[in-house]
Amino acid sequence: MPTALDIQGPIRTDNREVAMTATTILAALLAIVLLGAGATMTLAVTFQRDTATHLGFSVNAFRRIGVLELLGAIGVLLGLTIPGRSSPPFDPRMKNSGRGRWYRP
Repeated sequence: MPTALDIQGPIRTDNREVAMTATTILAALLAIVLLGAGATMTLAVTFQRDTATHLGFSVNAFRRIGVLELLGAIGVLLGLTIPGRSSPPFDPRMKNSGRGRWYRP
């Protein structure tokens, strides 16, 4: 008697889809961390002031570092929305020929 898996066939996932999902999740987590750390450093929250003095930085230097972290978070989020020049356009119908060229079958 055939089972449900025999009738439906094996479940397949595209490696590209898995990679894109993992990249998106990791980039979103990085952006959240950078936004949180950058916001607290820029606003000079009490524990960040204590950390700055403990590490030998001035509060203004810590604020500048916080602004750079906020800009890094914005860059990560923009990288998710703007595809790079070297990456193929994200179209699930596109296939790799194996020679570095993408085509639509």
